[in-house]
Amino acid sequence: MSKHIVRTYKVPVPVEFYSLCNELNQTAARIYNKTLSLVQKLKRKKGFWLSEGSAQKFILRWASGTSIHTHSKQAFVQQYFQALNSYFSASKTNPNAKPPYKTKKFIPFIWKDTAVKLLPDGRLKLSLGKDRDPLVVQTTLPSGTKIRQVKLVYKMGKYYLHLAIEVKIGESETKGTKVVSVDLGILRPITYFDGEKVVSYHGGALNSLIRYRNKELAKIQSAMSKCKRDSRRYKKLSRAKAKLLLRIKNQLNDVLHKITSHFIGTCFRSGVKTIVIGDVTNIRESVQGNDNAMQKVLQWCFRRITNLITYKAKIHGVNHPPLKWRACKSHG
Repeated sequence: MSKHIVRTYKVPVPVEFYSLCNELNQTAARIYNKTLSLVQKLKRKKGFWLSEGSAQKFILRWASGTSIHTHSKQAFVQQYFQALNSYFSASKTNPNAKPPYKTKKFIPFIWKDTAVKLLPDGRLKLSLGKDRDPLVVQTTLPSGTKIRQVKLVYKMGKYYLHLAIEVKIGESETKGTKVVSVDLGILRPITYFDGEKVVSYHGGALNSLIRYRNKELAKIQSAMSKCKRDSRRYKKLSRAKAKLLLRIKNQLNDVLHKITSHFIGTCFRSGVKTIVIGDVTNIRESVQGNDNAMQKVLQWCFRRITNLITYKAKIHGVNHPPLKWRACKSHG
């Protein structure tokens, strides 16, 4: 018996469509921002959180003149409520958690399967609503490929379509009862044991970026402390600080994605059924040592690694998951 998993297939967008791509990602951000504003305003004035269904009805009326597919409009509302639900979950254990509040200039445009059509010659038609011609991009996908979703992603100055496609795999590919135990660390972000061997991922690139960020941040903050607040130089340094933090954040995310993607891919190919991750919750409260050791622990991104492993494990067959995830208590 065969099963299906969802994998991402990337298609570069021709340069002649970049202007349209900018417009679409701005439109997506505008709908997301309106949803955020609506929910925050009602919470502030009436004291309750608007439901996703009610928000969708309002946004569809508000965006009735926007020429994109209706299901795309719904996708941006859903994107906000996914972030809001994450806040609700986090607030149960973290009283300092904040609901999503930042507006966006651009977010990836999303087409659901109802707005996507793959032609026999491999061309992909993406609906932009009944009043506009669709966006058509050539692919190498065979006819009959099932596409669940398409996302318009901007990366390193170029646009790509990320296609979530269903891939059929045989039963032999999903068999397996192996359990992998994972230990999270600072010097080695992931160390795992599959019953036969121990494999570690070196965190040199990750820790190098963190050290560089700390060093450059200290320089900027030292210079800012010598400036008069709201002066021209102070504002210039403040912009440089924000730019530095954003650049390093993106670089850290890139490294973490590469490490976790390789780890999950290895688990899937090995027929792993369960990933057990040591629970290091509240470890920061119990750590002892000098300032340097404390700083390393405080800047340890173990939660981000855990979330990425969890998310990517679920992607490998959420309906018939070949991978499962659970956490266990760890002693450090």
